Amino acid sequence: MKNDDLSYVSLLAKGSVINDQYLSVPSHLKISGIVTKNIECGGKLVIDSTGVVEGNVKAKDLVLHGKFEGNIWVQNTLSICRSAEITGYISADKLRVEEGAYCVMDADIDGQAKKRHDRSDIGVNSGKTRGKSGKKI
Repeated sequence: MKNDDLSYVSLLAKGSVINDQYLSVPSHLKISGIVTKNIECGGKLVIDSTGVVEGNVKAKDLVLHGKFEGNIWVQNTLSICRSAEITGYISADKLRVEEGAYCVMDADIDGQAKKRHDRSDIGVNSGKTRGKSGKKI
Protein backbone atom coordinates (compact mmCIF):
# COMPACT_ATOMS: atom_id res chain seq x y z
CA MET A 1 0.00 0.00 0.00
CA LYS A 2 1.35 3.40 -0.99
CA ASN A 3 1.24 6.27 1.49
CA ASP A 4 -1.20 8.22 -0.71
CA ASP A 5 -3.50 5.23 -1.41
CA LEU A 6 -6.95 6.21 -0.11
CA SER A 7 -8.51 2.81 -0.81
CA TYR A 8 -7.64 1.95 2.81
CA VAL A 9 -8.88 4.60 5.23
CA SER A 10 -9.26 4.20 8.99
CA LEU A 11 -11.69 6.59 10.59
CA LEU A 12 -12.73 7.07 14.20
CA ALA A 13 -16.08 8.85 14.18
CA LYS A 14 -16.90 11.79 16.42
CA GLY A 15 -17.72 10.45 19.86
CA SER A 16 -15.31 7.49 19.56
CA VAL A 17 -12.96 6.75 22.47
CA ILE A 18 -9.84 4.61 22.75
CA ASN A 19 -8.19 4.20 26.14
CA ASP A 20 -6.20 1.56 28.05
CA GLN A 21 -9.23 -0.68 28.52
CA TYR A 22 -11.59 -0.28 25.57
CA LEU A 23 -12.58 1.06 22.18
CA SER A 24 -15.99 2.74 22.09
CA VAL A 25 -17.74 3.91 18.89
CA PRO A 26 -21.24 5.39 18.62
CA SER A 27 -21.77 4.01 15.10
CA HIS A 28 -21.16 0.88 13.01
CA LEU A 29 -17.64 -0.57 13.02
CA LYS A 30 -15.77 -2.95 10.71
CA ILE A 31 -12.56 -4.58 11.94
CA SER A 32 -10.12 -6.08 9.44
CA GLY A 33 -7.06 -5.91 11.70
CA ILE A 34 -6.24 -7.02 15.25
CA VAL A 35 -7.91 -5.53 18.32
CA THR A 36 -6.92 -6.64 21.82
CA LYS A 37 -9.29 -4.41 23.76
CA ASN A 38 -12.89 -4.46 24.87
CA ILE A 39 -15.23 -2.93 22.29
CA GLU A 40 -18.50 -1.09 22.74
CA CYS A 41 -20.23 -0.49 19.41
CA GLY A 42 -23.39 1.60 19.14
CA GLY A 43 -24.38 -0.06 15.86
CA LYS A 44 -23.45 -3.17 13.88
CA LEU A 45 -19.98 -4.61 14.45
CA VAL A 46 -18.44 -6.59 11.57
CA ILE A 47 -15.28 -8.60 12.22
CA ASP A 48 -13.91 -9.28 8.74
CA SER A 49 -12.24 -12.57 7.72
CA THR A 50 -8.84 -10.99 8.40
CA GLY A 51 -10.05 -9.51 11.70
CA VAL A 52 -9.03 -10.82 15.13
CA VAL A 53 -10.61 -9.57 18.37
CA GLU A 54 -9.54 -10.59 21.87
CA GLY A 55 -11.72 -8.95 24.53
CA ASN A 56 -15.32 -8.37 25.52
CA VAL A 57 -17.82 -6.89 23.06
CA LYS A 58 -21.14 -5.05 23.35
CA ALA A 59 -22.98 -4.26 20.09
CA LYS A 60 -26.48 -3.99 18.66
CA ASP A 61 -25.66 -6.62 16.01
CA LEU A 62 -22.49 -8.55 15.23
CA VAL A 63 -21.33 -10.36 12.08
CA LEU A 64 -18.28 -12.55 12.63
CA HIS A 65 -16.15 -13.74 9.71
CA GLY A 66 -12.79 -13.74 11.53
CA LYS A 67 -11.52 -14.85 14.94
CA PHE A 68 -12.93 -13.87 18.31
CA GLU A 69 -12.02 -14.78 21.88
CA GLY A 70 -13.92 -13.29 24.82
CA ASN A 71 -17.49 -12.49 25.82
CA ILE A 72 -20.15 -11.02 23.54
CA TRP A 73 -23.38 -9.23 24.47
CA VAL A 74 -25.50 -8.47 21.39
CA GLN A 75 -28.92 -6.80 21.66
CA ASN A 76 -30.27 -8.33 18.46
CA THR A 77 -28.59 -10.79 16.09
CA LEU A 78 -25.19 -12.51 16.19
CA SER A 79 -24.23 -14.02 12.82
CA ILE A 80 -21.32 -16.47 12.82
CA CYS A 81 -20.11 -17.09 9.27
CA ARG A 82 -18.43 -20.25 7.96
CA SER A 83 -14.92 -18.75 8.13
CA ALA A 84 -15.35 -17.70 11.78
CA GLU A 85 -13.65 -19.06 14.88
CA ILE A 86 -15.20 -18.11 18.21
CA THR A 87 -14.26 -18.99 21.78
CA GLY A 88 -16.13 -17.62 24.80
CA TYR A 89 -19.57 -16.66 26.05
CA ILE A 90 -22.33 -15.12 23.90
CA SER A 91 -25.63 -13.47 24.70
CA ALA A 92 -28.00 -12.56 21.86
CA ASP A 93 -31.67 -12.40 20.96
CA LYS A 94 -31.03 -14.35 17.73
CA LEU A 95 -28.14 -16.52 16.58
CA ARG A 96 -27.26 -17.51 13.01
CA VAL A 97 -24.42 -19.99 12.46
CA GLU A 98 -23.22 -21.10 9.04
CA GLU A 99 -22.00 -24.63 8.47
CA GLY A 100 -18.22 -24.82 8.88
CA ALA A 101 -17.90 -22.21 11.64
CA TYR A 102 -15.76 -23.25 14.62
CA CYS A 103 -17.52 -22.49 17.91
CA VAL A 104 -16.32 -23.16 21.45
CA MET A 105 -18.83 -21.24 23.52
CA ASP A 106 -21.56 -21.04 26.10
CA ALA A 107 -24.62 -19.14 25.00
CA ASP A 108 -27.78 -17.46 26.24
CA ILE A 109 -30.02 -16.92 23.20
CA ASP A 110 -33.42 -15.56 24.18
CA GLY A 111 -35.61 -12.49 24.59
CA GLN A 112 -33.59 -11.35 27.64
CA ALA A 113 -30.54 -10.41 25.52
CA LYS A 114 -31.23 -6.65 25.61
CA LYS A 115 -31.42 -6.71 29.44
CA ARG A 116 -28.12 -8.64 29.67
CA HIS A 117 -26.58 -6.23 27.12
CA ASP A 118 -27.65 -3.19 29.11
CA ARG A 119 -26.40 -4.68 32.41
CA SER A 120 -23.07 -5.93 31.06
CA ASP A 121 -19.89 -4.09 31.96
CA ILE A 122 -17.01 -4.56 29.52
CA GLY A 123 -14.36 -3.38 31.96
CA VAL A 124 -11.09 -5.31 32.28
CA ASN A 125 -12.21 -7.67 35.06
CA SER A 126 -15.89 -7.90 34.23
CA GLY A 127 -18.15 -10.25 32.36
CA LYS A 128 -19.02 -13.86 32.73
CA THR A 129 -16.38 -16.50 32.59
CA ARG A 130 -18.09 -19.62 31.40
CA GLY A 131 -17.03 -23.17 30.77
CA LYS A 132 -16.25 -24.19 27.24
CA SER A 133 -18.10 -26.92 25.41
CA GLY A 134 -17.70 -26.27 21.73
CA LYS A 135 -17.87 -28.22 18.55
CA LYS A 136 -17.38 -27.81 14.84
CA ILE A 137 -20.76 -26.99 13.35
